[in-house]
Amino acid sequence: MGPDSRPVETSERWETSRELTTAIAALPIRYRAPVILRHVEGLSYREVALTLDQPVGAVKGNVHRGIKQLRESLESSALLASASPDGSKR
Repeated sequence: MGPDSRPVETSERWETSRELTTAIAALPIRYRAPVILRHVEGLSYREVALTLDQPVGAVKGNVHRGIKQLRESLESSALLASASPDGSKR
């Protein structure tokens, strides 16, 4: 990997980060809050449950469903990008 590839890598990381942030923001709050607390803030399921005043089982389910929606959203945007004739994102 040469020094010329660094700007491309930085640009790709920034684009990925932007897409992830947009996808998280699009989640319903019911899923967004537990996903952020668990996977961004690093809280345990128990800590998330206490923070949101929800049972641990509900938090686990909402995190799972939120991650599933994120995965589907990001896969969908990747499919749209690969389907455009010039390879640019829409």
